Amino acid sequence: MTTFTTRDATVTLRDYIGELERLSELSSSGQKAFKEDLEYYQDIATYVRTIKLPTLSQQLETESFYEDSPLEESLA
Repeated sequence: MTTFTTRDATVTLRDYIGELERLSELSSSGQKAFKEDLEYYQDIATYVRTIKLPTLSQQLETESFYEDSPLEESLA
């Protein structure tokens, strides 16, 4: 038994044996959902790369970031 899962539905192939048109629709639906999910996660990655990483890099470059860290206090 083979099961396909997308965020919209879970489908078992056993339920659709002999219904090739339906399987084709499910395949297209799954591909579309995968593409939408991929685009969503790529948007998140782009946001993190462009907004958050430069900010984090700037924080790491400043001495105050290190002076306030618990690790710095424990090493003193």
